[in-house]
Amino acid sequence: MTINEKVLFHKDNRYHQVTFVKELNAYIIESAEGMNEVNNNRFEDSDIYPLSLNEDLLNTIYADLVRYYS
Repeated sequence: MTINEKVLFHKDNRYHQVTFVKELNAYIIESAEGMNEVNNNRFEDSDIYPLSLNEDLLNTIYADLVRYYS
């Protein structure tokens, strides 16, 4: 789903976005409770996945996001 030009995963009124933070060299999964928080860009950091993790693990994380939140 795309809202305000952001790709979001949605399940049970929770919205999740994946952001790459260059300074941390990591992907961060952020979440918001409901559409009001999404519209106000009030996402909270949930999980951090540094690129130092092996590629297989990152592919698994992506597959899980698609399976559970899309």
